[in-house]
Amino acid sequence: MPTVSPVLSATYEDAPFISAGVTFIDDLEVATIELGAEVAPNINWSIGYSSSVGESVTEDEVTLNETRKLSWGIHTALGYEMKLAPYLTVTPRIGLNYNQVDVEYFDHEVGEIIESVNHDQLAPTLGLKIDIGSLGIISDFYKVDSEQANKVAPDSEHIATRIMATYNF
Repeated sequence: MPTVSPVLSATYEDAPFISAGVTFIDDLEVATIELGAEVAPNINWSIGYSSSVGESVTEDEVTLNETRKLSWGIHTALGYEMKLAPYLTVTPRIGLNYNQVDVEYFDHEVGEIIESVNHDQLAPTLGLKIDIGSLGIISDFYKVDSEQANKVAPDSEHIATRIMATYNF
């Protein structure tokens, strides 16, 4: 007769979820995907990847130089799932985010890049996942490093926001 381990009870569901959306880092929008699952009763773990889709290009009105920005990053999060109703689940999340932003300043007069700056950042994240049935939404926030933010977007709030739609299998 088979036995059931107490750790793998009926309340433990290891069903995965997939998420896709966008991360807003100052004036840069970055496409984001994430995969996750329940790894222990009520504990969700996920890992994701973000990457620029094309370049963010802005032109300085005074010097007529272009600023080109590209970004990529990885992130992970751990959350505690709370079932508030049969079809409503709320999961507060904490995590880590790594971003690399490359900024190039291009001078049209000489036709070349006059400066190239690379910014790396590792930052803690806070977020929330809300599921209604098999669909949900994730929102994560993290602070952008002051040195990076001042060079990338000097007049910004310096908070990055990640918003994703979720499908739970």
